[in-house]
Amino acid sequence: MVTFGANECGQLGHGGREAERAPRLVRALEGTPIAQVACGACHLVALSETGALHVCGRNGDGELGTGDLVGANAELPRRLPLFGDPGVCTVAVACGSFHTAAVVRLSRRRLGGLVGERAAAAVEERIARRERGVGVRNKGGGRGGCEGCLV
Repeated sequence: MVTFGANECGQLGHGGREAERAPRLVRALEGTPIAQVACGACHLVALSETGALHVCGRNGDGELGTGDLVGANAELPRRLPLFGDPGVCTVAVACGSFHTAAVVRLSRRRLGGLVGERAAAAVEERIARRERGVGVRNKGGGRGGCEGCLV
């Protein structure tokens, strides 16, 4: 992935805030196949082919999804936990000026056969566990969380 242009919040992902006048490789994501990129006013979200989300730039309103707020800009891409984990398949992402939205599919097989609200509750529990510092490791192979997803 290459980025260029304004960079006042580190949204280009190069580790600084200098504007780039020509395309420059984002070294932190070198070797990570990127399927889609979305940009807000001062933030960027890259969706990998395995369903992982990498974010950088301004985070004054929580648009990076890291749980941090004001003063927590990311000048290098950060991988968001959960996205791309088994059972959670991120298939698209979009950004507004100061917000981000992702289309997520849940895998019944990867979530132990759960569907509907029970599957959503399982994902919410994973998020809550991560916030409490109890990690959920990605044990899956292949395409990460995108294997066997349901619409």
